Amino acid sequence: MEFKHSKLSKSEWCGIEIPVSTKESYVIDIIKNGWRDRSYKINNTPTIASYMKITYTDTLDYFIFDAYLKDTISKYMTKYSCHVVPPVKKGTYKMNSSDTIRFKNMDEIIKENDSKLYEFCLMKLFCRMLKNRHLGRTWSADYYTLYNLSKCSILNCNKILTFYIDTILERFYTNQIVKDLIYNNYILKQSTIISSYADMKLYAHQCEIFEELQNNTNSKLILYSSPTGTGKTLTPIGISEGKRVIFLCAARHVGIALARACISSNKKIAIAYGCESEDDIRLHYFAAKDFNKDNKSGRIRNVDNKNGINVEIMITDIGSYLHSMNYMMKFNDKRDIVLYWDEPTITMDYHTHIIHEEIRKIWIDNIIPNIVLSSATLPNDHELSQTFNDFKNRFPNPIIVSIKGENSGKSIPIVGPDGNVYAPHLLFEDHNEMLCSISHCRDKKTLLSYIDLTEVTKFIYIMHYTFSLYHKCTNLEDAITCMDDMTITNIKLYYLDLLEAIYPEKWGEIYLYMHTNNNPRYPDTFHVTTRDSHTLTYGPTICITNDVEKISNYCLKDANIPASVVKKIIQDINKNNSISKEIRNIESKIEDKTMKDIVSGNNKKLTNDRGNPEVSELRDKLNKLVKQIRPVKLPSVYIPNTYDHMMRYVRSDHPQKDSFTCDISEEITETIMLMDDIETKWKLLLLMGIGVFMNFKNTKYMEIMKELASNQKLYMIVAGQDFIYGTNYQFCHSFITKDLSDMTQEKIIQAIGRVGRNKADHVYSIRFRDMDTIKKIFRKDNVNQEAINMSRIFNSITI
Repeated sequence: MEFKHSKLSKSEWCGIEIPVSTKESYVIDIIKNGWRDRSYKINNTPTIASYMKITYTDTLDYFIFDAYLKDTISKYMTKYSCHVVPPVKKGTYKMNSSDTIRFKNMDEIIKENDSKLYEFCLMKLFCRMLKNRHLGRTWSADYYTLYNLSKCSILNCNKILTFYIDTILERFYTNQIVKDLIYNNYILKQSTIISSYADMKLYAHQCEIFEELQNNTNSKLILYSSPTGTGKTLTPIGISEGKRVIFLCAARHVGIALARACISSNKKIAIAYGCESEDDIRLHYFAAKDFNKDNKSGRIRNVDNKNGINVEIMITDIGSYLHSMNYMMKFNDKRDIVLYWDEPTITMDYHTHIIHEEIRKIWIDNIIPNIVLSSATLPNDHELSQTFNDFKNRFPNPIIVSIKGENSGKSIPIVGPDGNVYAPHLLFEDHNEMLCSISHCRDKKTLLSYIDLTEVTKFIYIMHYTFSLYHKCTNLEDAITCMDDMTITNIKLYYLDLLEAIYPEKWGEIYLYMHTNNNPRYPDTFHVTTRDSHTLTYGPTICITNDVEKISNYCLKDANIPASVVKKIIQDINKNNSISKEIRNIESKIEDKTMKDIVSGNNKKLTNDRGNPEVSELRDKLNKLVKQIRPVKLPSVYIPNTYDHMMRYVRSDHPQKDSFTCDISEEITETIMLMDDIETKWKLLLLMGIGVFMNFKNTKYMEIMKELASNQKLYMIVAGQDFIYGTNYQFCHSFITKDLSDMTQEKIIQAIGRVGRNKADHVYSIRFRDMDTIKKIFRKDNVNQEAINMSRIFNSITI
């Protein structure tokens, strides 16, 4: 974890100017507008009407339906005997001349792009459902998808088509659909189709915190807890629409990521990193009030950083917070400022840590009365009673608010060292331990995401058809009575009900049966660079460990790269390092000679094409050296999940298409290879697509690693346990090594929360190398180290 208190480097300033992705810009837009309108949503799904760019009217729906949809719908409904009385037409659509021309020109284009348009997607699903139902095939999956798509807020969707679909869906519904969907896992399989058309809107926890900060003038301590990937770190952007925000986080990269998002959304920010006084605070140009402009270019120059009246969000590190607070209070009433403390649990799992005293000083000296403590995991309210009492004693009219978000609608399997997937019914042989685990899962609903839906539905099926007399739980169709109840969360809650309803004397028999019939889903080994790599699919993997170097060495050993190949690469690297030193020497000489010309006033030499003869000679030599740089490549057979690698280790004519491999450009590879202060083994790992996150002295190397991780270009990342805090990188798989058995429960939940933030139907996994660590997740933690430390450190009274 990077706790350094230093100013932003030039590359970091340049990095925050890079615009965020289009998707993230939509998320930011929703958060900003959501401050004033909680119902604000975005759905950019193209429809036929929107694609044509014709002014929408009700009569246009009939025209479009008749032109593009009616023939196919009528054909299928007639063929499969599904008669529906059509809606009564409301007049005739009258086209003007420009609309007539547009329709003629767009006719072929629409037919060519029908796969992109919403109505054609609906029609395809609808017709397939009619056909499969008539032929006695599985049709409930399409039914479920159509039902959920009908609830999306898609602008100008054809109402005639949706009338036919809604009518048939209502006619076809039976209780058997519920069983088919659950027992065949169709909900998970169809979720990506549904999510691709779903509305983008605020999470419930974001609505709640906005409401609390807007409508209550009391001093507030808000405990804001929600799973990773649900927008907590971007929430301050929304808050800044009505309040001034000081964003504080011990993890440097988190603040930098927020700064980039702020600038992409035109927010006025200031940066307080490595500040020894308020004079070290720097304004971004958007926030500048007093400045000079370059007469020629119009660019901003000489910003007066002392005038921060425009600053909406101050981003600060731990060591600079008090300077930030005093700075912001010069321009704002403290009651209009929110201290947004992100990841306050960082280092709280350690009994002692170098920054604990700094954190406590912030708590004691802070006079901002509105504080948000935001994290994926926070202690329960009763565990922080001493912190609450201290806050109440120090601020007027205090209130304590707890906001807990949930995102249990995922299914990410927990895999043991034997390759089996584990859930509570497979972890606890003792009936009382199992019941305690179920109670813990109800209290921490985030854990439901890590109970595999496949194992859940398998257990429900067995309990109803093999052990129906061993429990007193209601039937599945009685528990889930309508399509709106058909969610992953509700199925898992029913699973918990079912476990609680098992007769105690029968539990041992059920537990033995489930274990006997539980087959490994994944290899029981850790050969991630050879024969097991094909199981790492869809996206990057993260391996979290206490000994990064040990795991890295193992990966190299497992790859078993021949000595001759390694020797050749080392020779190329050494040769390039030697060339790199010569290049730097020549560049230094060129710079010195160029500077002499500037100082002596010989500027003509710099603009003259011929230039200084000595400089020209040096540049020629430089160009020759650059051409001598050898390309450093590893044969693809040693790069996990490339075609040659898969053919060697999977031994299949059809290697798995979803297996993920790296995608590192030659330019980045060359840059890394020329770093003479980076050991050869780290360079070899990069050639394999494996990035290592350690405290390297070479900051450029770490910046490149972060960029590759952010853009999902690495096959795998090996990192220490503190790396998990605040990372927004997307992972599809994770390994938790044996040496992390002492990691706290809260930190484990933080760690596994980095997996599964892409499409819902992708195959994810969290693979533990120690069974006790898995059990720790699903057991109530009797000793919460984070709570103990927070009660002591977030407290002005010595305990």
